[in-house]
Amino acid sequence: MTLARLLPIVVLASCSTFESTSSSDAGTTAPTTAKSCQELLANDASLRSKNGVYEITPAAGKPSIKVYCNMSLADGGWTMVGRSGQFAPGGAQSFGWTHATGDVADEQYPYSLDVVANAISFKLVLVSDREGAHAYEFPVPPDFLSHTKDVISTGTVKSVGEIPCVGKDGPPDMVKFVGAVALDDIFWLRDVQDLGQERGLTPKGFDMSYDDCPRGGLLNGLQGAIFVK
Repeated sequence: MTLARLLPIVVLASCSTFESTSSSDAGTTAPTTAKSCQELLANDASLRSKNGVYEITPAAGKPSIKVYCNMSLADGGWTMVGRSGQFAPGGAQSFGWTHATGDVADEQYPYSLDVVANAISFKLVLVSDREGAHAYEFPVPPDFLSHTKDVISTGTVKSVGEIPCVGKDGPPDMVKFVGAVALDDIFWLRDVQDLGQERGLTPKGFDMSYDDCPRGGLLNGLQGAIFVK
């Protein structure tokens, strides 16, 4: 499968986690008053497996925005908040939980939504490669976005990708801690509570330090995405 087919921008039922095909109904198959991809799916079960770009209104008083929804992986309803890109530009680039960059419709380049500015609320985070082969879901507390310069344990992590991966002591080491949401060039993930090394999803792909399952979750070096619901 080529990269261009992994995160397209339109909706049509597909067996592949991120794959979809052209449709004149893209982004208009559900009410734009929905607050999230999860609410879109709850309102219209026919959207299941129809991955693509939809329009949502995250909060009252906020404008509608276009977001990529994964409607197939881990029960669907996931709103993409970050994505690495094959053609990440060189040098520093604004990228991360509280930074906006790129175009959701152009999957070849890095993208991040800025969950704070767009008032995106969520309880779960999904970390996945671009094909959904290796994916991990974990809960976050209501104050997650307040952890601007510190990190927290991901707690109960589920391996939800097509290829299961569980470390010898539970979840893969490099998804045990998350946070530091103010960092402006990464979605931070690590095996220890040490901000001295920045690991996680970068504009160019996953930097997980290790290539194996028990430590790196089989994500290291792959293109990937971060979703919430």
